[in-house]
Amino acid sequence: MKLDRIDIAGPAFGNLFHVTAHAVGRDQLFREQVDKREFLDRFRNYLDTDRILDSSRHPYPKLHDQVSLVTFGLIDNHFHLILEQLMQGGIGNLMKRTQTAYARFHNDKYDRRGPLFDAPFHPTPLADRNHARRAIAYVHLNHVVEQLDYPFTGHRLFTGEDRAQWINSEAGLKIFGSVEQYKAYLNLEGPAIIDRKLQKAGLCRQTYRYRAIR
Repeated sequence: MKLDRIDIAGPAFGNLFHVTAHAVGRDQLFREQVDKREFLDRFRNYLDTDRILDSSRHPYPKLHDQVSLVTFGLIDNHFHLILEQLMQGGIGNLMKRTQTAYARFHNDKYDRRGPLFDAPFHPTPLADRNHARRAIAYVHLNHVVEQLDYPFTGHRLFTGEDRAQWINSEAGLKIFGSVEQYKAYLNLEGPAIIDRKLQKAGLCRQTYRYRAIR
């Protein structure tokens, strides 16, 4: 994978990209909740401004001046990220390092061989403010059963209920204007997002309809 592949994807609003990847075949990226935390830790190693050492006691390279993680959503067999590219090739650099490190962890833990991801990653440039808002809402509502109660998204960072200094949720929140405007947008667009996902999954729309945020 070329580290600059993201730069030929086209212009993006605020240099923001919706980045996804799926597990190969029918495999799962995350078999346990702790795996999701391990995946996020791989990003923290490179994006945290604090000095973090690897298993050989060498410091991880710092990439926070190249790319920032705005928000995330982790599902068992795939992930969604909203990334802000600050330097040419930054997203590719971060994704190659984190995906390689997580695949090594996963294969060692589960005595598995071969590629874990069906492709390195797929970047979609966010065209404008509305596209960015929809993408963030989609990422935060990707778990149609638990919806906004699902713990492995950046939703609670946007509302201020959680904090992580190495995740740039402030950049995402600015797209909405305020926490209250973010919540209002979710309540406006959330029902249609959930409805489309339920239709695709063949789940009962009455049972899993959007649950409004207060």
